[in-house]
Amino acid sequence: MRGQANVLGAMILLTIIIILWSMVWMWVMPILDELRGILTHTRINELIDESLIIEDVWVYNGNCTIYIYNDGKIEATISAIYINHILTWKGEITLEVGQGINLTVKLPPDVTTIKVLKVVTLRGGEYYWGRE
Repeated sequence: MRGQANVLGAMILLTIIIILWSMVWMWVMPILDELRGILTHTRINELIDESLIIEDVWVYNGNCTIYIYNDGKIEATISAIYINHILTWKGEITLEVGQGINLTVKLPPDVTTIKVLKVVTLRGGEYYWGRE
């Protein structure tokens, strides 16, 4: 009789724990889903409002000068530049709305012509010049 009471008590305790955990899970999951939706929606809207234009690209003496203009509705922070799929510059330069900048980078070794130039922002935006 004593052993049965211990087993029954453990089963009741386990059932209570499972019910409580299910209640907490049902309360937390909708909140997490809503939060994820808000954060994703905000990020997508920021990417929609961000817009850079690569207006000119000049190549001379192993250097490449790029004129980048912020044509978007929000400030943009340039984080990387790739030439022919090779990382040539990494850093952070913030462009306010309506601001342009000349940025000079060294060409990768053995690159004489630029087929594709890609400017990447901190928000994950990718802006291209040229074509392969």
